[in-house]
Amino acid sequence: MFALERITASNSALYADGVAALESVYPEELRSDRDDIFEMFIMEGCVAFAALADGKVAGAVFGFPPDAEKAASYNLSDIVREGDIYLESITVGPSLQGQGAGLALIRAFADGAKAAGFRRIVGHFRKNGSLHLAKKLGGIEIRTEHDWFGTGEDFVCCVCGL
Repeated sequence: MFALERITASNSALYADGVAALESVYPEELRSDRDDIFEMFIMEGCVAFAALADGKVAGAVFGFPPDAEKAASYNLSDIVREGDIYLESITVGPSLQGQGAGLALIRAFADGAKAAGFRRIVGHFRKNGSLHLAKKLGGIEIRTEHDWFGTGEDFVCCVCGL
């Protein structure tokens, strides 16, 4: 059993450490540390949720409107447009895997993004459960980014309308 909590600028310090701990599943080149995550949480336009199990962060999703620099660094300059939010990360820890937490998180993210006035979600997804979740939202594969940030792993760029 889990509960979803919205992460806001005012409560972000409560969740930043737990979300950073979840990042250990990513290749080192893609991990964000606690300070980077906290900075993203307090960015204007950030949409973020945590899945809590026994009061601890066991899953999270967050994203923000990408500026031109971020779009360029993520190879999205030809895709991102006004009204887009970039889904930076969706992670479900082992204690919640297979319990619907990933779907609940991505749906909460989509609902929160739509309520905030965003029109599309853009993101890069691993060829695993996260890509499957993006497709559940109606995500359309745009292209595959080979060896994403030198990880040796391919990520799929998707766009989901809201």
